Amino acid sequence: MDEQQTGRERRNDTTWRELLSSTRPLVLPAAHDALTARLVERAGFKAYQVGGFALDGSHYGFPDIDLTHFGEKSAVIRQTIGASSLPVLVDGDNGYGDVKNVTRTVRGYEAMGASAIFIEDQVSPKSCGQEGKKKSSRPKK
Repeated sequence: MDEQQTGRERRNDTTWRELLSSTRPLVLPAAHDALTARLVERAGFKAYQVGGFALDGSHYGFPDIDLTHFGEKSAVIRQTIGASSLPVLVDGDNGYGDVKNVTRTVRGYEAMGASAIFIEDQVSPKSCGQEGKKKSSRPKK
């Protein structure tokens, strides 16, 4: 197999910090599966993201409305990350619970090769951001 076929075997050494230090906008197309991640890489993007809306919509046929969690999403995310050598930002939703769940989510996605993870500050059950019904949690004083 040539390098284009083997995906992650060709690790991209660009760090997330390096990508963010550029003065140019960082465009992150969404990859909802392994094929899309490879197409994003072949198109010449510097990084990509795996978002909940694209993943849930393409794999389960509904928006990201808190019906799937780390267990359901992890296999798809692992396959997607494994198909590309690019740095990837992964949607960690609201961490899927309390501090124990957030820790598990972050460590799990790190082990899969995520370069960055974003955690939303929505209360459970969370709603899809595109629906405009989000309720954010408030920091404790």
